[in-house]
Amino acid sequence: MRIPLIAGNWKMNKTITDARAFMQTVSERVPDPAEVETAIAAPAILLASMLAENPGQRLRVAAENCYYEDSGAYTGETSPQALADMGIPYVICGHSERRSYFNETNDVINRKVHAVYRNQMTPILCCDETMGRLEAGEKIHWVVSQVTGALKALPKSKRVSS
Repeated sequence: MRIPLIAGNWKMNKTITDARAFMQTVSERVPDPAEVETAIAAPAILLASMLAENPGQRLRVAAENCYYEDSGAYTGETSPQALADMGIPYVICGHSERRSYFNETNDVINRKVHAVYRNQMTPILCCDETMGRLEAGEKIHWVVSQVTGALKALPKSKRVSS
């Protein structure tokens, strides 16, 4: 049986001081990882300090985002290779605000998913829907198209299981 994963993210709402305090308060109070795995995702700038305040690793520290290339002249982006080197197990891909504010397409998200797997981490795939699509009854088709687009060309060993 698969262990459930509960994950959340902060977006751009905490400082390093806030992140450290959160980890000191919460990291040992989460459920037993053998029963429920818990993760909190944060911007790259906070990850090292969060890892330092998480000695038992009961609460997994995840990244909110990464780029699809491991290195290069991509100013301001976060390398999936660097995240893996830090020991980050999960990276969130496909945030609704990244889709809308930064025009991330299913193709871009698919490249990120491949980069996350290439670096031996696990993607947490997000899908978005608008109220208009929900009211028009298009939500199932819309979400399925995002999932299939994001997971395109993955080897069978990397496919999602339920």
